[in-house]
Amino acid sequence: MNQELLAGMSSEEQALLLEDAYVTTCSHIHNVHDVHNIDSEQFIFADFDQLDGGNMDDLPVFPVDSLPLDLREYVEAVANNIQVPVDMAASFALAVCALCVQGKYTIQPKAGWVEPLNLYIAVVAPPSERKSPTINAVTRAVYDFEREENERLTPLVEAYKTQHNILSRRLNNLIEAASKPKATEDIALDVRAAQDELSRCDQNAVTLLRLIADDTTPEALASLMAANNGRMAVISSEGGIFDTVAGRYSNTPNLDLFLKAYSGDNYRVDRKGRAPEYIDNPCLTMCLTFQPSVMSEIAGNDTFTGRGFLQRFLYCMPKTTIGKRTYDTPAIPPEVEERYKNMIGTQLSDATEEPHNLQLDGEAFRESEKFFYELEDILRVQLKEDAGGFENGWTGKIHGTTMRIAGILHVVSYGIGARHAKVNKNTMRAAIQIGRYYMQHSLRVFRSLGLVEDQCIKEARYLWDRIQEFDTLHVKKRDLWLKCRNKKSMFSKVADMKPALDELTERGYICVEVDRSNRKPSEIIHVNPSISRAS
Repeated sequence: MNQELLAGMSSEEQALLLEDAYVTTCSHIHNVHDVHNIDSEQFIFADFDQLDGGNMDDLPVFPVDSLPLDLREYVEAVANNIQVPVDMAASFALAVCALCVQGKYTIQPKAGWVEPLNLYIAVVAPPSERKSPTINAVTRAVYDFEREENERLTPLVEAYKTQHNILSRRLNNLIEAASKPKATEDIALDVRAAQDELSRCDQNAVTLLRLIADDTTPEALASLMAANNGRMAVISSEGGIFDTVAGRYSNTPNLDLFLKAYSGDNYRVDRKGRAPEYIDNPCLTMCLTFQPSVMSEIAGNDTFTGRGFLQRFLYCMPKTTIGKRTYDTPAIPPEVEERYKNMIGTQLSDATEEPHNLQLDGEAFRESEKFFYELEDILRVQLKEDAGGFENGWTGKIHGTTMRIAGILHVVSYGIGARHAKVNKNTMRAAIQIGRYYMQHSLRVFRSLGLVEDQCIKEARYLWDRIQEFDTLHVKKRDLWLKCRNKKSMFSKVADMKPALDELTERGYICVEVDRSNRKPSEIIHVNPSISRAS
């Protein structure tokens, strides 16, 4: 049908015309002996809507109004300056706030339940979305603090190293003297005293501060965390650490540290030829970006899906700004950047070793409780539909993750006074709003990767794969059923295919025509030629 003609009509007029055209087409008697000779251009197909992920326009934008003022203003300024979705800047900034407060605070939503404040966040975006400049802008305050702190620590580190070397050499000399035949008992006492002195020195060891790692191995990350009070962040625009975790170098996947550091479970590792590393209550924050194709490869790796690693992440799938960006954009206002830098510096300057446990006030508790029952209803439905358990595993963690976000927002809002106030209703509502945002984005990511699907979508995808195997634009419906019946008993009769075929029709993949050229009418599936060419 003439598309220009349709373009000049109202939606109601288009619907009537399309209905009339469909009736005319379906009632037309074809002498169809060879479906390969049918001209597909005569058929009308709905606007194409991919089975993978659905329409991005349906996804919400990050609720920046839920962020504390200084954080919100900086996120908006970064997004405007670099011309990226605010979702991207906000997700990176939330991870930075997590790395600042992790290990120093926990949150107790109710009696007997405590959550650490670290987060795992994944941003899924195609190339050229300016992920690296955005990460640089959001982490700049952290690196500035790290550099300034290490300038202060350098003389102390050198002094410690010097003292350690002196004591080590003295101990070695005493051990050598004690090993000689004429060694006296006094020398043995001197050895023990030197050992004690060296031990005290090492207990007060001074090392340079390290807050963020990028491309690292699990073994190197464990050493970094052990040297930095069990706390570390991995923030990267490449996501190459997933290759490392999967066994790029050792051919043996190593997830233990990442699984335990998310929950704060004690980590113990003993390696041959090296000193053991013990990390009590490790806290790791991760913020990684992936291209959709890379994310698909990761999702296809049983190493990540089988042990619940991917279910620990909050996923963000921002709408692209490519093609809509402005060249001459305003710089980040100095006063906005300064307030953000001070906010980060305040939290990083907190040298607390024992975490403070944040409590909820009565109203915040009730908001948390309502959100819990909301999620229980969702889980009840998912338990019936999510046969693989992937979506259920993720949804089962989102309440706890939202409580973590509430704790982070509280600390960022109150600064040094966070220990003296309870998490209030407004903070909890803001965290729940952010949690709901990540729920919608994460579900879209899971569906786009085929990790979770509605049964109808799953059947539609299966039929589409079978239709493509015919290598033609026209397939008899019964022939399609026979192919499906021979390979998989998903459809016990032809009529069982109708919901999935309707889904493909509504998404513009196919249209179905009734062929009345024979005494017994049959149906022919016509493939949208533009999609066929694209695939």
